[in-house]
Amino acid sequence: MVIQGNFKMKHIIIFGKNGQVATELRLILERQKKFSFNYYASTEFNFADLKSLKHKLKNLPKADYIINATAYNEVDKAEEEREKANNINHLAVKLLAEYCLENKIRLIHYSTNYVFDGEGDKAYKETNSKNLKPLSYYGQTKLLGEQAIEKTKCAYLIFRVATVFNLNKENNFVAKIRKLAENNKELKIVNDQITNPTNSYDIAFNTFKILEKLEERGKFKSAIYHLANKNSYSYYELSKKIISKDNFTLIPIASVEFKTKAARPLNGALDSSKIKKDFAIEIDDNYKQVTIIIVTYKSSHIVINALQNIIKQGYRIIIVDNGSKDNIEDVLDANFKSSNIELIKLQYNIGFGRANNLALERVKTKYAFLLNPDAIIMPHSIDLMLEIAEQNQNIALLNPIFVKDISLLHYGNKNKKIEKAYTKAEFISGGAMFMNMNIFRDIGFFDMNIFLYHEDSQISSLALKNGFENYISNNSLCYHVEGKSSEPSIKVLFKRHYQRGWSYSYVEKSDKIFLIILKLLYLIPSIMIHCILLHKRIFIVKLSLFSGIITNLLGIDCFSREAKITKIEKIRRFH
Repeated sequence: MVIQGNFKMKHIIIFGKNGQVATELRLILERQKKFSFNYYASTEFNFADLKSLKHKLKNLPKADYIINATAYNEVDKAEEEREKANNINHLAVKLLAEYCLENKIRLIHYSTNYVFDGEGDKAYKETNSKNLKPLSYYGQTKLLGEQAIEKTKCAYLIFRVATVFNLNKENNFVAKIRKLAENNKELKIVNDQITNPTNSYDIAFNTFKILEKLEERGKFKSAIYHLANKNSYSYYELSKKIISKDNFTLIPIASVEFKTKAARPLNGALDSSKIKKDFAIEIDDNYKQVTIIIVTYKSSHIVINALQNIIKQGYRIIIVDNGSKDNIEDVLDANFKSSNIELIKLQYNIGFGRANNLALERVKTKYAFLLNPDAIIMPHSIDLMLEIAEQNQNIALLNPIFVKDISLLHYGNKNKKIEKAYTKAEFISGGAMFMNMNIFRDIGFFDMNIFLYHEDSQISSLALKNGFENYISNNSLCYHVEGKSSEPSIKVLFKRHYQRGWSYSYVEKSDKIFLIILKLLYLIPSIMIHCILLHKRIFIVKLSLFSGIITNLLGIDCFSREAKITKIEKIRRFH
């Protein structure tokens, strides 16, 4: 069926509110201003109760699109709960399609790679009917759901997906493997079942982009598409990407050695070339072995900027609030519901490095990326740094290039060829620091004796002293936004630069004492000159730097009483 005309989307209804894909869709729709939407959980619209569903559909608000992300996806359990699985995956979908036809609503429905029998060694195209023979009852019901939609002749798009996961949710293969790896020293994983593991964010984001393109084109053609990662892996290969635990053994086994109630297709790979051709969509590198850590202090007004290019891109995100009491929880509530950001609120400001250490202890991925709350990272920059780190496991730290003009971020191109991907560096800025966790778990993280400033110098030198390398990623870009607090008072100014002086001398003291002496010799006349000239603020800065250096040389630390206390006030995840 083809619908022509300048059709403006006004309203979307989403079923499956709490599922992995619908959760992501909600977040995406909440952050745009083009479309209104309603979404419903299974408790509100029970697809297993067909009589109730048919009645409730009549009371739905008017809509231009219905997106059905509801499914019975317990593959083994479906062999026993056949009526329930069939109701949800087939008969309820038939009712939904009939409702859409009657009310001239376009239906978006998600299906599965389990509709294929797993025969052959090529990825399946949408036109393949030869292998459209499900092995499991779950697969049968999903295929029946597809066929029911087609028979109604409503306006529809069916997206077949595969091995959907979300790094921050529990009920998926990735999360289950992570949990099993925590409590075991070895795991046996099947090595002959091939799939396209696909991040739920990528499915939701690309669904939304397709809807936008359909509205721009003004026409709609019913079709089935494969919306999956272009890369296919065995579950064993995927598990190797997931687990970064030392002294852990993964054992590949054949499916015949791992008995399940429902049979799975050996070849479950989907060919997504059709969706690339029609909508210029290609999903790649969906499993991100990176945890992003943002330490904030009175930064709730700018942290939104830091999150905008990284939210829901397949990374786990931890925010540590350093006792700032600036309502960051309210900001995250207002802007990032369902983001699965983990917020750790501290009672006191314990310093940048110490706060990062607290978050790094919770990292389970192979890499961590430390990002200042006042920094915007180009969308593909972290992935590019990940590629570099994977190629050279001796790299301890990576930095993007910091640009002064935010418009330059738009020129970043993941596929752009750059003569030299990375350049060796002595110093890596803590503003955007990509860390190899396997290295730092062995050699240690930030020095707990430093309260603020020069932690990046310390950890950069720590990596080099242990025989590792630091680099700048030449095709990754980052920009510092102008969002700082108002000009500090004299008291705050003195305290800030006192801590800078203390930390500088602490880091340099072990092997560069001569630099500290030179710094002191420079500061003494500088302090006197600015005092005579009545340059009040510069005088305070120079005096505080001098005081901090002297304090450190005398063996006195710069911690306040509260800064020594690592007390967590609250840990919250924004589900």
